[in-house]
Amino acid sequence: MTEMHKFGLGLLLMLLLCITASASIQYEIIDLGTLDGPWGKAWAVNDIGQIVGAGYTAENIDHAALWTAGQPTIDLGTLGGSTSRAYAINSAGQIVGRAQTDLGLSHAFSWDGQDLIDLGTLGGDHSQAWDINDLGQVVGWADTVEGYYHEEDKLSEYFLLMRALQLVSSSRKQEVCSKDAIERLIQGTSAK
Repeated sequence: MTEMHKFGLGLLLMLLLCITASASIQYEIIDLGTLDGPWGKAWAVNDIGQIVGAGYTAENIDHAALWTAGQPTIDLGTLGGSTSRAYAINSAGQIVGRAQTDLGLSHAFSWDGQDLIDLGTLGGDHSQAWDINDLGQVVGWADTVEGYYHEEDKLSEYFLLMRALQLVSSSRKQEVCSKDAIERLIQGTSAK
């Protein structure tokens, strides 16, 4: 038997072992249920097995949902509109996504275990949160006044800024939203 044949035979044996090993992997598909509607969607799971997504209601409207083993499905609600979706959950159980407002606009939200918190926009109409890390920093996109959206690595600071804007009086919002103020926030410096 040549070296080439030995190599080929060894490769074939290794392949058969891998196929046999992969065939023995066990998994279980679990029906998470819905919010009394026809279907649901799951988008993320955290380290303790909590799952978020959207469950459809009896009216066939999607609502952000939280599934935890052994507990009833939680409908996270909306921001006054009809629909919402949860896209991410961190290890602390903080959830982010998008929800419709009473004006029919989609806004990024975070959920603190009790309420949906509107993260607002960058002056435009719409925003959406895609992910949240264990520090509570959120990434996603948001419209600006000009109707454009920002989607970049440092968006967590923009969302943190938007959350901070809820605490700032209306007269100061334009000052705080200036490009210089955002850059100072990202760099961790204060106004001069």
